[in-house]
Amino acid sequence: MTQTLAIVGDTHCNSKVGLLGPGILDDEGVEILQSAAQKWLYKKWLKFGKLARKAARGGGMYVIILGDALDCNTHDGFQLHEPLNEAVMVRIAAETLWPMCQHAAGVFIVRGTAAHTGGAGYLEEILAARLEKRGARIIGDPARDSKTWWGLERTFEGVNVIAAHHPGTNSMRPWTRGGAANRAAAMVQDTYYGAEWLPHLAVFAHVHHNEDSYDNHRVRAIFNRAWKLADGYDVRSGRVFQAREVGGLLVRCDAGSYAVEKLIWRLPRPKPEEQHNEV
Repeated sequence: MTQTLAIVGDTHCNSKVGLLGPGILDDEGVEILQSAAQKWLYKKWLKFGKLARKAARGGGMYVIILGDALDCNTHDGFQLHEPLNEAVMVRIAAETLWPMCQHAAGVFIVRGTAAHTGGAGYLEEILAARLEKRGARIIGDPARDSKTWWGLERTFEGVNVIAAHHPGTNSMRPWTRGGAANRAAAMVQDTYYGAEWLPHLAVFAHVHHNEDSYDNHRVRAIFNRAWKLADGYDVRSGRVFQAREVGGLLVRCDAGSYAVEKLIWRLPRPKPEEQHNEV
């Protein structure tokens, strides 16, 4: 039976440029309003979930969240809906992610970066527990008795998949794009050299853009897009006009073979304002 993986990451719930569902209340019962961009982002999030469920008809759908599911932004604390109250941060993330998780046969949450999800990713561990209490089928790491994973190793219908937040390498500029995925694939292949269990597919997040090693190595490495738009860091890094693509992966696994579909949406770019010269 085919198993479908809906792979997402870097939703950065609680960031003002991250994913946010409607009607979520802060600690005083005040609704946290979506920006125009967040309304667009959440609409695409719901569409991704709908397409994932459609692709999984007749088989199980498993959700893999590749880390940075929520955001406490210890870098500077700015651009957050809730800067301090961790209970509200987790509530925002749980309510926002629920439409994706509620229909899944299993949900795997990989821990992200400490600057966004707390030391050792403890906020994502709390998030997983909250989602599980609501009814999500959270599949945790039995070796650590945790509800989240640092690195996931799992076989889906004969396809060996590994998932982690950090790829360990990156290509920062358009003219180097693709090189990091090739390096990551080679790194994974070297790590598992001689092992009985060899990954077929390795998925990563963190870098907020897509890279794909395709069949350049025995292991295919894919860096997933984020569900977060440009923030102050992107501005300082010269990527304010680049961070507009969001999306995720649908991976259909069956009898040892897999097929990857990339669902991509680009935030519409507003027309530049016309300059009017004074007469």
